[in-house]
Amino acid sequence: MAEINVSKEVMVEMAVEMWRLNRRILKTRSPGSGASPALRYSCEKIANALEELGFTFIEFDGQPYDSGMAVEVVDATEDDSLPAGALRVQETVKPVVMWRGELQALGQVVLVKGVGRESESCKGSGGATDE
Repeated sequence: MAEINVSKEVMVEMAVEMWRLNRRILKTRSPGSGASPALRYSCEKIANALEELGFTFIEFDGQPYDSGMAVEVVDATEDDSLPAGALRVQETVKPVVMWRGELQALGQVVLVKGVGRESESCKGSGGATDE
């Protein structure tokens, strides 16, 4: 059988699109959702093959945002139920892609920024004190 040569960039792009497809399929797992068992099975097989090739994906949904994350922020919304200044990843648009433990592609995320009142633990001690 002839060998197929594919660039790493193409493999990473295919892996990301498979992640997106698999994520959508997993969201529609309930009966009558439109995602057939055969489609879910195929997505799982491809995801397993990517894993066997050494690909891993890192998602950040719901995690506090850290400027050290290997992600690009593509959008941000405000939420008055979060304390002012709090940053949380609302959605992973594209995961961080690793291949055999090495970073291959930065992720992309949507953040939610807290604009509510400061929590008591976040307020500074600007008040008077008894000496």
